[in-house]
Amino acid sequence: MIGQLLALAMALNLTGTIQIDEFSKARDALMSALQKRDESAICDAIETLGGHDQEESAALMLRFGMAHESLLVHQESLRLLRTLESQGAREAIRTAARKSRDPSRRLDALRVLRAWPQSLSRPELVLSLKDRSWLVVSEAVRGLRDHRAAESVGALIARMSDARGRLLEDFREALIALTGQALPPEADQWQIWWRENQQDWKPPAAEADDSKDEQKSLPTAVRQGLYGEIVSERVIFLVDVSGSMLAETSVGGSRIEVARTELRRALESGLDPKSRFSVVAVS
Repeated sequence: MIGQLLALAMALNLTGTIQIDEFSKARDALMSALQKRDESAICDAIETLGGHDQEESAALMLRFGMAHESLLVHQESLRLLRTLESQGAREAIRTAARKSRDPSRRLDALRVLRAWPQSLSRPELVLSLKDRSWLVVSEAVRGLRDHRAAESVGALIARMSDARGRLLEDFREALIALTGQALPPEADQWQIWWRENQQDWKPPAAEADDSKDEQKSLPTAVRQGLYGEIVSERVIFLVDVSGSMLAETSVGGSRIEVARTELRRALESGLDPKSRFSVVAVS
């Protein structure tokens, strides 16, 4: 019996050693691929790291994978990080979302944990509404849009008064999606509504969003304004100036003439006087 126990202990110890060696090889392979700037090798090393569901793997993928300049490496790291379920790995991701000094790293971690079960991700998303970076806050708002719970509604309304410009509209859109109430982007009105309805509130039935498939005719789009409602305080207008823009349209005038008219219309009446904008010509 003692001999069998010793054999089992040795086998378990050997297995642990092998796993450590495999992780070390994957880590070294990642460092080597990063030095060589070999995108394919980086992805291979990250995939191997993803097979080790532990804190060190998550930390390496967050630091070197998610932050990489290659979109392919970034997306592969995001995919694999979302598969990690160990306590250590999730704690590394949670720590990055809360404490990283770089807002882009906090944003990356938040994108990962949005895929967690809502009972685990919601507290982190609510906490991130207080982040110093508006980019992180915006990601948290988008994440909470899928959390149909009173905690989400209350947290969004509580932080709405700190938002400005595009971020304020993000809050409003999330609250409309959660509550079905089309109130204006004014925090005090949402606070009043929540005080009156919080106790008995239940999330409305989810509705299918067919807006992505909606197509408008050019006359309708021009009548309503090509740029729609602009809520951002910093705006970039992209104007196509290629040869195809010389083609005539069904509303009269060439495409470039319509674009010029609509741009002038947006600049004169569609922007807040405090807004800053740039116009970029592309062809």
